[in-house]
Amino acid sequence: MTYNPRAENTVVLHMSQEEVEEAFSGWTDEMQTAALKEGWDLWDSRGSVSGPIQVCRVDDPEAGEFGFHVPYLDSDDTAMLLVMRGSGIHHLVAREIVKKWNPEDYMRMCFVLESSASKETP
Repeated sequence: MTYNPRAENTVVLHMSQEEVEEAFSGWTDEMQTAALKEGWDLWDSRGSVSGPIQVCRVDDPEAGEFGFHVPYLDSDDTAMLLVMRGSGIHHLVAREIVKKWNPEDYMRMCFVLESSASKETP
């Protein structure tokens, strides 16, 4: 099934290579570098039950050869919070890409943000 961003309650089960390339077309090398320097990235996660495009932490930053320090984040929820709270262009574009191409995961990101706010309120 191919995702139709205008269809309500569509579960994204499959994206073609062309659709993935379209989804990532606005995600520049500079944005990816900025995200990696915070410990997260946008991932082509086709085959995942959470959808084909996701914001996730870098699981093992020391295993990659990035040429700069990539911090270790304790969870994907932490990565989502960075994206949802961030004001950089890489945060804004990441939110828009996930919102358009994986709305279920965007809803999860909103839930993580709301849940963290309620935990911070005394």
